Amino acid sequence: MKKLTILSILVLSSGVTYGQSPDEQWIDKDMLKICIGVGATFLFLFLLLEFVRYFFDYRLREKAINQGISEEMAAIIFPSENKSRQNRALRWSLLMAGLGVGLIVVKYTSPLGFHSPAIMFFAVSIANFLYYSIISRADKR
Repeated sequence: MKKLTILSILVLSSGVTYGQSPDEQWIDKDMLKICIGVGATFLFLFLLLEFVRYFFDYRLREKAINQGISEEMAAIIFPSENKSRQNRALRWSLLMAGLGVGLIVVKYTSPLGFHSPAIMFFAVSIANFLYYSIISRADKR
């Protein structure tokens, strides 16, 4: 409930404090470039860390098996996360596809300033719904 209240206050206060004329820029171009750069760097480093973690998990499991630990003991010590990895990969790929579709729609429709985030949120929500429906359909099988 607190999150909803804080989000409502932030959204409503941004509309009240918007004191520019309609022909002025809503977002500073330099600030946008900085945010995109920081976001891309964060995404790249996150993906790099995930790949490194998967690689070292695999190497540790292989070394333990080569040292003489049985497959059953290795399965107990190092539980397989294949299902959760697949689900995470599916979710991230659907979210990135949703963001891509949203950006394409924003690019080619040239909406007003506040319609762009609405289109992006809608595209991401569709991607999340697709993820939920795919996972729920897979769990039923």
